[in-house]
Amino acid sequence: MVNVNTEIKSKRAPIEKISLNMPVGEIGRIDTLIEAGITTNRTEFIRNAVRNELSKYEEEIEAIAPRKYFAVGILHLSKKNVESAIKKGEKLKIRVIGYLNVASDIPLDALDSAVHSCRVYGTISAPVPLKRILLKKKPQYSLLDRKYQDNLSE
Repeated sequence: MVNVNTEIKSKRAPIEKISLNMPVGEIGRIDTLIEAGITTNRTEFIRNAVRNELSKYEEEIEAIAPRKYFAVGILHLSKKNVESAIKKGEKLKIRVIGYLNVASDIPLDALDSAVHSCRVYGTISAPVPLKRILLKKKPQYSLLDRKYQDNLSE
């Protein structure tokens, strides 16, 4: 099995919109900080709060998602990656925390035969037919299952 963690781009990942329900009292407190010039807007305040909270769990994230199996950030899956795996008779285990960008020129049958499994915690950008193939390749274990931990030693 081959792990695709090459070609990680350093460019910024696209932003995805989420909805958030908050008590009006907390929103009022954020608005007070905006009015005082301490923060620029609600979105930026919430983004910073999430980043700060996630930074507390860096060790846990690294332990759950070893780099051997994961790209943390942006991963681009190219036609060259797929063709190389097929040529070598290897199967790709794709694991991404962040953003997976799949090249549109990858033939459907090539992608299907080259990918063993695909798990993305974040967003997949791919033409719909390619995305459907990848979504069918979801591994049968979660990050925290013992089965998953055993698979790390493959």
